[in-house]
Order: sequence, then structure tokens, then C-alpha cells
Amino acid sequence: MDQLTLHNALVHLPLGLSIGAALLAVALLLAIWRNWLPARSLALLVLVEALVLAGGIAAFRTGEAAEDRAERRAGKAAIHRHEERAEAFLWVTGGGLLLSGAALAMRRPQWSRWGAAAAAAGALAGAGAGFWTGKAGGAIAHPAGNAAAVDRVADQDDD
Repeated sequence: MDQLTLHNALVHLPLGLSIGAALLAVALLLAIWRNWLPARSLALLVLVEALVLAGGIAAFRTGEAAEDRAERRAGKAAIHRHEERAEAFLWVTGGGLLLSGAALAMRRPQWSRWGAAAAAAGALAGAGAGFWTGKAGGAIAHPAGNAAAVDRVADQDDD
């Protein structure tokens, strides 16, 4: 499997998990705020966000390895835009992981609630950054002129 194919396969993990992390963070925020769950339940969010970051790093590294091949296909500007957004995604995701870890470490219930709110905001920002990055990657993988060709290939794969 070449690096571009591997990159295209790996990118779905952090992007999908970032959306799942955001949904989980909002659910945990509600549950902690209403005292349905203890603040230590944020450990699950820390785990998911660590997986998002690890998957993002793996996708970023395979993307760097496939950069030359992708540049020939999509152009330098599109690759640069996607790479810059991917870097931002990693920073935002890392920040969200730090926020959720800090919220988990808080001992006072009132602080835990506000920590859970900050962690939810960080996870939502991570999901937004993931969408923003994925949109730039999708423009490379499926340029507007090739949309009909992509649909034909997908139809052939279904047969």
C-alpha cells in the first residue's frame, strides 16, 4: 500500500473520532453538571481525545510522505492549505486533550463542572478543526471536475 492510499485510509479515524469526542464531551458535561455521573467519568473523554490525537499524528505523517504524489495531482496550493489545516487540527486537538485532562484532575465539584465545560468547548473546537481539515482534503481527493467520475467508480464498486 502506498503512502497516499494509507493516508486516505487513516484520515477517517481522527476525523470521525473528533466528532464522537465532541458528542461525548457534551453528554458528559450534561451528566456531570446534573450530578448524574462523577467528574472522573471524564477519563473516557481523555482516552478518546488521546486516540484522536494519535490518529491525527499518524494521518499527518502519512500525508507528508505522500505530499509529492498528491502535489502532482492537486497542485501545491491545495496541498499547502490542507497541510496548514491539519497542523491546526493537531494543535487544537492537543489543546482539547490538555483541557479534558485538567478537568479530570480537578477535585472540587464546582471546578469539575467548569472543567467539563472547557473540555466540551475544546472537543467541539477539535471537531470543527477536523471538519475544516477534511474539507480541504476532500477537495484534493475529489476535485469538482471529477465528481461525476467518482460517482461512476462508486457505482461500479457496488456491483
